[in-house]
Amino acid sequence: CAALECGGCHAHFCAKCFSLSQSSAACHDHAASCPGPVLPNGRRVAAPAGLFLDKEAFQRVCMEVQSARVTDYVARLGPEMRLAVVQQCQEDFLGRPGGTIAVR
Repeated sequence: CAALECGGCHAHFCAKCFSLSQSSAACHDHAASCPGPVLPNGRRVAAPAGLFLDKEAFQRVCMEVQSARVTDYVARLGPEMRLAVVQQCQEDFLGRPGGTIAVR
């Protein structure tokens, strides 16, 4: 189920777009129709329709979001720092669950 509850703080959130909801019912309503998260560049990562999300789809969504966020951050760095961060990220993000996170 894509409507999750944190075991620690009991916050309700959507596994497709990571948005918070006020209650379990609201989270289930949201997750059932959630199209997926919007990236910093405005592009939406497509998530499977419906309330359920398998492990592979969850990992793919997470990977695309992480890649976009890191790429957005790296784009704001100076050339030397950018090169160093990209090189380190390429090593750190190799073979992550869902695939290798691409950083450009």
